[in-house]
Amino acid sequence: AQRLVLTREHDDLGMVSTAGPAAKLSRTPVEPGCPAPRPGRDAASILGEIGMAGELERLIRQRIVVTEGIEPGGAS
Repeated sequence: AQRLVLTREHDDLGMVSTAGPAAKLSRTPVEPGCPAPRPGRDAASILGEIGMAGELERLIRQRIVVTEGIEPGGAS
């Protein structure tokens, strides 16, 4: 009822539960944003911005960048 926990659709994971905004402000209500992207989802574009686009596969192999095997709601 207080929206402290929100269950909503995640682009990659389906329905997920996340913490909602704790502050309840009457004149400037807080609205939750979208759930965080899956880890590594934007790694290629970030590496591209810093001139390392060709390094993604190596970084994944060396487990420097992790894109798979992360379960929603759990520690990796």
